[in-house]
Amino acid sequence: MTTQATQAAAAPTKSRKKASQEPAPAAAAAAPVEQQASPQWVHFDGFACFGIERMRGAKILGLSEPSVFTPAKDPTYKWPIDNLRDLLHFYMAGGNAFCAMGHPGTGKTMGVQQFHASLNLPLLSMSANPRTQAYHLIGRLVPNKDGGVSWVDGPVLMAARLGMSVLIDEYNVIDPGEMTGLNLLLEGRPYLVPETGELVVPRHGFRVYATCNPKDDKGLVQGRHTQDNANDERFEFSWFGYLPQDIEVQLITEMIAPYQPSLPAHVLAEKFVSVANQVRKLYAGVTDDSGALDKTISTRVLRRWVSKAMSASTQGSLVESPMHYGLERAWSLSCSDEVRVAVHELVTQTFGGGDYKSSKDNLHTMQPAGA
Repeated sequence: MTTQATQAAAAPTKSRKKASQEPAPAAAAAAPVEQQASPQWVHFDGFACFGIERMRGAKILGLSEPSVFTPAKDPTYKWPIDNLRDLLHFYMAGGNAFCAMGHPGTGKTMGVQQFHASLNLPLLSMSANPRTQAYHLIGRLVPNKDGGVSWVDGPVLMAARLGMSVLIDEYNVIDPGEMTGLNLLLEGRPYLVPETGELVVPRHGFRVYATCNPKDDKGLVQGRHTQDNANDERFEFSWFGYLPQDIEVQLITEMIAPYQPSLPAHVLAEKFVSVANQVRKLYAGVTDDSGALDKTISTRVLRRWVSKAMSASTQGSLVESPMHYGLERAWSLSCSDEVRVAVHELVTQTFGGGDYKSSKDNLHTMQPAGA
């Protein structure tokens, strides 16, 4: 497949003001937009798109403006260079199906979304669940107002018609037998709709992205399937790990700095990241205590912890131990008691301060406000 997208998929954001106020499916809404002015294909500088110095001067094809289908750009996002390389090679080579694999919270979904945002490319997204079936992805007949039935595209077939990307989140929670129904579309081939006899030929720019958590013997991530080999081999794969320590410290430093803490922001950031990395090693089984923890602190959880802790640190005596308070609200109250206590001991060793006192240990609620 080529890297072009259709004009329908690439309608500029400013055209939203002209859209009807009547609710309409995405495919129907795209039709009138196609008749309006469309953004042009342009070459972006790699550094301008992704903020990576080694990509300065590289020319990458993208759209001049975002569309209603383009994800919002996150200016704080930090690119893992290996994953960006894989996404770029897939895109520039005209690949059909790409699978981002990795532990929970390693930025698989965000990586795909931010890649499209950086190049102003359109992307449809959906989250799968154990009850997702092929017709949820491809389409089905539904009753219409005339008493008959009409065909309605699912997100994958809709993306094929419009010539845009589609992201299926949590792909491997779906039953493997259901996914074989996507095999033709995963190769970019024409798809014959059995219910209507229509032949849908994917337009240029159609790609399928999927995210998967690994299925392992420890069962740390529930409900994952090993997909059918015929389905699997249609994908290109990229492993998403946690951010390198220096990049994650930079990210957390930028979060902490506005709070103007008594310690330098980068010193606090190093402590936060140190705790997170020790938990990750125990979770992933890369230490002698293999599998000692059944939950991990992802970058997503780490950012939430930092936000809660730094906010609590500005509340004076209202919060006795901001680091412990923040971690409980961000993550540890959902852990087993053994894991919760062990990780909070690690927090005490890293940040100092008094012993950890959990709100979970209180039989009754805390004192009412004003007491």
